[in-house]
Amino acid sequence: MTGKTGEGKSTFLVNLGFHRAAGGTPVLFFPAEQRPADVFRKVAATILGRSWFEGDAIGRQEAVDRIVSLPFYVIAHYGRVPPDELH
Repeated sequence: MTGKTGEGKSTFLVNLGFHRAAGGTPVLFFPAEQRPADVFRKVAATILGRSWFEGDAIGRQEAVDRIVSLPFYVIAHYGRVPPDELH
């Protein structure tokens, strides 16, 4: 998927992945431009119905518990990958 920064590409794909994982389909997310923590905050926002930063501690913990129970996996990679390292 391509598009300009801030147009919702990652949010759309994380939301899609969350709903697929919630339905039992394993999801592997490979964020090339976002840190894994940012991806998990987006998933938590989907669960919470608001920003991670607007939630209270109990709501955030419930979101984390739900996320870790899902078959939703994030590759811990951030930044550019040189072409010769892509196999």
